[in-house]
Amino acid sequence: MEALISTQRDLHRRIARSYENLRKVRAAKLSVALVQPAMTNLESKWNKFEAQHEHLQLTFAKGLAETDYITSDYVSTVELAYLEQ
Repeated sequence: MEALISTQRDLHRRIARSYENLRKVRAAKLSVALVQPAMTNLESKWNKFEAQHEHLQLTFAKGLAETDYITSDYVSTVELAYLEQ
């Protein structure tokens, strides 16, 4: 369970940095051909986060309920980071 939660935290960091990483590209080089794969990658990270969240809930329901992952509503925090990108 702890390993999956750690993976979720890593995905959160990667989701939150998506826009910042794209912003580093100079405006002259920014194009649809560059943005589309970045958006696809972001969506892929979010889908993986959701799938792992479901796995955590199904596999570790009782123990998970007592973790900071659930009590702090971590999923909503990550969802907000995803939507802000």
